[in-house]
Amino acid sequence: MRAGGQIPKIAFGDSIWGYGRYGADQLLPLSHDDIRHDTAGAVRALRGLALPDRSIILLVSKVADMGHLHPVQAAARELGHIVANADASIGDVERVAMFVRVLPIAAVIGVNVEMLGGMADSGLDPAGVLSGVPVIVALGAACDQLVEAGVDALRLELLGPVLAMECRSRRLHIDGVRWSIEEMGGTLRVSNLAPRALSVRSFDTGRHGRVTAEICPCARFDPVIELAAEGGGTPA
Repeated sequence: MRAGGQIPKIAFGDSIWGYGRYGADQLLPLSHDDIRHDTAGAVRALRGLALPDRSIILLVSKVADMGHLHPVQAAARELGHIVANADASIGDVERVAMFVRVLPIAAVIGVNVEMLGGMADSGLDPAGVLSGVPVIVALGAACDQLVEAGVDALRLELLGPVLAMECRSRRLHIDGVRWSIEEMGGTLRVSNLAPRALSVRSFDTGRHGRVTAEICPCARFDPVIELAAEGGGTPA
């Protein structure tokens, strides 16, 4: 399944929306149907954030990650929210700070370590910039950095081709309509449950964790997973 710099064979659908990436920089072809279905999953994820109606959301991302995050943008608009965009890089940190300063931003989604480092390099205090935003959703290590700095951040993870996002109850969910996830051989593996442009079977995310049977207080029916810290073992 490694792209190796080549466009993977398309298993389903003739109309390609675009390409993202997953895993170790493998190409992720996405059909228009994929985007439509992923948007439906992202609608449930955003509802799990319990944002007020007509919220202004600042979505920050790298271009390569838009295959995962474009459905979040489409879902936000479908729910009637207003979306502003910025690049999650050092080049756009001033614009991020400007948006947070002049607009009543209800959520910033997609914060990464490059963006936090860029703020620090530009003389901005990431915690100072972001702490006034009601909901911060940050990728992996960026979430850990913000929490250590006293910012109440929620977690976003890219598990291969699958997006996982915490709800306001601090449970990490994936879209259980389109994807399955299981612990196998010590790591979490994902498979698509319905046809996609790129079929994924037991893709090893490289992350240790487990799928829980709990019912989340947010009422989202999608699977809840618990991730171990990177490099750590499966949660007890």
